[in-house]
Amino acid sequence: MKYDFTTILERRGKDAWALDGIGQKHWGAEPDAPKPGFDPIPMWVAD
Repeated sequence: MKYDFTTILERRGKDAWALDGIGQKHWGAEPDAPKPGFDPIPMWVAD
């Protein structure tokens, strides 16, 4: 099996709470949205 650890996958809109939950208020523990001009850091290890 061949693994690809260099391609960055687009996770928004694919039920990835690590990205879809940023800036939303569901449980009160979500991180705030990044400031304008900044992107969230993709940390999908625990997703």
